Amino acid sequence: RLILNNNLDWNELMLQYSNDDINPLDDLFLNGKYKVIDKIIKKIDFKHKKYLVIPSYFNIMLNQDLKSESKLKIIKILQKKIPKFYSFTNNRNGMNIFWYSLMTRDLKIIKYVAKNINLDHYNPINGYNTFRTAYASDCDYDNFKISNFIWDNIKCCHNFKTVNKNGDNLAHFIINKRLENNHGNYKLEKKILLKCNEWNSQNIYKETPLHLLVNLDFKKYSKILKGKNIDVYIRNEFDE
Repeated sequence: RLILNNNLDWNELMLQYSNDDINPLDDLFLNGKYKVIDKIIKKIDFKHKKYLVIPSYFNIMLNQDLKSESKLKIIKILQKKIPKFYSFTNNRNGMNIFWYSLMTRDLKIIKYVAKNINLDHYNPINGYNTFRTAYASDCDYDNFKISNFIWDNIKCCHNFKTVNKNGDNLAHFIINKRLENNHGNYKLEKKILLKCNEWNSQNIYKETPLHLLVNLDFKKYSKILKGKNIDVYIRNEFDE
């Protein structure tokens, strides 16, 4: 039976960090049972903005003992109690709670958190993009439900001028993943490449998406190029 003593300073107790930069609230969300977490967060208003690296509640996403429904119940309680629930980020990598929801690979949780997040977000610290991160993970699991969900929500307004730290736009990326893994989702590749309007964009190696595409099955992928404005005379760093 859990008894919460109101005479204790629970913020002082639960937000004390160890030498490993972990506090009891981190551990509660990471390893606690639903009933315990539920009772504590309903009873106590923690000062969640006082964190060293990661907001404690991000650990909900990593709790292996919580089912989807339990995680969602906790999230709904916390977002009412924490005004900037979706704004807090990891102080080292700039990732918000949506990035942690991706780690669950649970589409129900991802869809719920996505309602309050810019899904076409590029991380300012490491240049990661939510779609790219999801697609890379989907390739590993050979299940593309998450990246398809994100693409369906960003396809209307994605700007192919946006690039990562290597200068790759989304067309570069999706072709590179196919080349690196000899694996991917052709239907999703086709949707993205047909939508791309920046075929002459060069990355840091001076490669356009076309430089990469020619390494794939010509008969299968060439139809994507129909009607595209492509300068075939652009040279890469190898003068190719």
